[in-house]
Amino acid sequence: RPPENSLRHVACINVKKTGGGSSSVYDDIAHHAITHAELIRKQVAIIGPDIIIGGLRGYDLWSTLLGKKVEMEVIEGIGVFRWGNAKVLDFFHPSNRFPHSMSYALLCRVVSSEKFKSI
Repeated sequence: RPPENSLRHVACINVKKTGGGSSSVYDDIAHHAITHAELIRKQVAIIGPDIIIGGLRGYDLWSTLLGKKVEMEVIEGIGVFRWGNAKVLDFFHPSNRFPHSMSYALLCRVVSSEKFKSI
């Protein structure tokens, strides 16, 4: 893709489709993953991303969203897998308590790794 078109293929999609709170409990996110799985799959299909950075941090929640078992590789503690044409990183939510520079450095290392490139 030409760089000038990159932002046309970027989106932030929340699994939890309701507002409120600065934190979420697992059961709440699982409920929303089940309830909104079809909608989220449609949103991803419309966007057609090359890379998805998700903050679910759980194999079973990704499996719920995709409607099938997810087989993840692990790179520096980050689960990665393929969803259609997209590479998915089961990364930390942006509101995690790590410094942003630390999260960004980890993200860069994972995406730059040979293992990620081969997925």
